[in-house]
Amino acid sequence: GHRDEAVKHYETALRINPTHAGIYNNLGNLYKTMGRADEAASHFQQALRLNPNLVEAHNNLGTILASQGRLYEALACFQNALRIDPLSAMAHSNLGNLLKNMGRSAEAEACCKQALRLNPRLPDAHNNLGTILIDQARLDEALAHFQEALRLKPSFFQAYNNMGNVYTRQGKHDEALACFQEALRLDAHNAIAHSNLLFLLCYRSD
Repeated sequence: GHRDEAVKHYETALRINPTHAGIYNNLGNLYKTMGRADEAASHFQQALRLNPNLVEAHNNLGTILASQGRLYEALACFQNALRIDPLSAMAHSNLGNLLKNMGRSAEAEACCKQALRLNPRLPDAHNNLGTILIDQARLDEALAHFQEALRLKPSFFQAYNNMGNVYTRQGKHDEALACFQEALRLDAHNAIAHSNLLFLLCYRSD
């Protein structure tokens, strides 16, 4: 498909210019969207060998490592990104999401809020802050952040999924159902949305 074609173009570009860190980073991003995490990580690492100050590559490598449960390695990546560029909203947002997963909720909230101070239009930061607020049972605040994330990025299926979780907790099952269905329309292979939808349907049929 289109992605395989894009991979070939990037590989050609690297043969012509094998020391271009940005191309390695872009190819890593492409592999990430294809679900090829190990190849993505190795390309981000190569980008950083060529340019240790490439903030995007630190960020991208961190998200891969976090998804593999390598939380402390991911933490080092996001801290490196912020050491190079303290104003990177995405690095603050990613760090916030990671700290949430490490059980450090207050620090996580502060990081996401800092991300939004730096860039109020960053959908990931709204989504990440929303998930932190769900854990604190601040459901109306969480909902507002998911709605803003979707206003900024209408294809953000994770935000639909998270919004569905808020509605489920609030007992608004029709709204929750619509959110999970929209998440699946945008990403048919989203296992979390499938499981949330099944839970809701079973719950409603009891």
